[in-house]
Amino acid sequence: MGGLGREILTGFAIAHFEVSYYWALNYPGSVEVGTVVTRIGETSFGLGQAIFVGSREIAGAHVVSVYFDPATGTKKHLPEELRSVLKKALL
Repeated sequence: MGGLGREILTGFAIAHFEVSYYWALNYPGSVEVGTVVTRIGETSFGLGQAIFVGSREIAGAHVVSVYFDPATGTKKHLPEELRSVLKKALL
């Protein structure tokens, strides 16, 4: 999403965050994080995320973000420019 204008990346609120932990991590260490888009709605989108050490999934999360107008606090439709970026990562 780095190619989108700065203003399009403001006005998001996390409406839902759910995480499951499967294994412990040690510090220091290295992990890989995977992210996919699981759903694209009119005003929100869902992400699935996982943390891996090697091929072992350490934790998984589901996040729903809602797009809103910061000036009024009301939700608004996802801009087409953002929707097209999200569609590229849709599972």
